Amino acid sequence: MSAGARVASPPAAGPGLLTVRLVLILVLALVVRVGAIGYAHQRGIGPVIGDAITYHSLARHLAAGDGYLNQGRYDNPHPPLYPFLLSLLYRVTGPNPIAGAGLQVALDLCGTLALAWITRRLTGSRASAELAALMFALWPGAIMVNVMLYTEPLFTLLLVLAVGTGMLMERTGSVRWGVWTGLLLGLSALTRQTTLYFLIPYLAIAHLVRRGRPPGILKARIAAALVFVLALVPWSAREKIVNGRVTWIQDYSGHNLWIGNHVPYSGRPLDRAVLSGVYRQLGPAAADDQVVNRALAQLAIREMRADPVGTAILWVKKFWRFMFVDPVGGHPWIRVALTLGLAAVYLAAFRGARALPPGSGPALGVLLGMFVYLAGVHTATLVHIRLAEPAKPLAFALAAHGVTTWWSRRAKASG
Repeated sequence: MSAGARVASPPAAGPGLLTVRLVLILVLALVVRVGAIGYAHQRGIGPVIGDAITYHSLARHLAAGDGYLNQGRYDNPHPPLYPFLLSLLYRVTGPNPIAGAGLQVALDLCGTLALAWITRRLTGSRASAELAALMFALWPGAIMVNVMLYTEPLFTLLLVLAVGTGMLMERTGSVRWGVWTGLLLGLSALTRQTTLYFLIPYLAIAHLVRRGRPPGILKARIAAALVFVLALVPWSAREKIVNGRVTWIQDYSGHNLWIGNHVPYSGRPLDRAVLSGVYRQLGPAAADDQVVNRALAQLAIREMRADPVGTAILWVKKFWRFMFVDPVGGHPWIRVALTLGLAAVYLAAFRGARALPPGSGPALGVLLGMFVYLAGVHTATLVHIRLAEPAKPLAFALAAHGVTTWWSRRAKASG
């Protein structure tokens, strides 16, 4: 093996990932999530609220054999993977939202295990992997998204796995890992459109920065791009045939752009007065969601140009909400405590990145690239706490390594 190949190799995995401590962490994650669902149920919260109303309806109709139907329409812009997965469960249990919440917990446990896996691959440290899993198991945001039938648990699982396979692709130049990366990112985009525009720009930048390193990487990157596109083709083709357009892309982006950049936007209520004005202005054409989507995108751009200062301030607020916790709302001391906790996580993550084993640059680039991309997308469109949650495990992976290396050095110094 050449010296270059040795540098590109992942840190040694060592003994198996599934240790007794990690199993106990998974049990703890299960207990707190089931407890949260039970507590929320007693308080009359969830699981079918907000976007979950649509997901539950789509899954119920799919399970009944009615197709991708919601409120009598087949052109729903929500991506299909989560409703399809939920419908498989409903075929067994019936349209039972509590069973759906159980699926959320199972997905989150898999996400916890996936985070331990990528942390181990990135750092070579079993202790870091276990601590990252523990952080995710006890993080309140990760716990609470199990209460509702939202896409976050599935999206987080696919995102973390895609980052892990992407790290292995960049380190080894393996076409096999390229295929897995393209597939997982395709599935994540079919869960939430957020990752739709990550892979191709990332691969172009990685090629410019690293050229042909390691050997075979160009084939792996091409495989990732091809599989990613192929993963999107079947559903997009169905949309074109059934609805005459790719609704999950063409009917969605303008809404997000306007909602997130309407200067009075506070992160919570929708300015329905302005939205109603758009519908009135469009007249009968407002029956076409794609027309409304284009009109909202144009309105967002006009508003941003008309008030650049207000837009800049709004973007700062949204970036804060992505990185930390919205300071506005009930329970201010809890919000302050969570924000301080996340600040400590990012500080530890910086230390963890500096303490990675030699040759970890390509893998770190994948993780940081995804985190920066998600921050940019949500800052430019819209963000609130649950939409930002899938990015937190990426920070936990580095933060856990920062803590364990600091503790190890301290123990050695005191010994």
